[in-house]
Amino acid sequence: MAGSILLGLATGLNIPAQSEFLLELDIARAIGVDQAMSLLDALQRVGQVIGPVCVGAVMAIMSVDDAARWAGIILVAISLLFLLLVRPARHSGDRA
Repeated sequence: MAGSILLGLATGLNIPAQSEFLLELDIARAIGVDQAMSLLDALQRVGQVIGPVCVGAVMAIMSVDDAARWAGIILVAISLLFLLLVRPARHSGDRA
């Protein structure tokens, strides 16, 4: 139960951050706010389906421990790749 509550809280905090990040991108400005937010919503829904399907497929091939280990490694790798490749935009009011 605690895991479900924490997952809901994390999602609630994550959505505004993703929206803010998306709206700062040049491509989002080019296609417009409404279309960018629609695309974000569609991609989130696709990810909500593909993620569990992929983890389930891996669990069918491997043991649960190995599948959890690989899922964790891949999650950390993707997060590090994001941090390395994406540079936050500097606003005129920011101090660096």
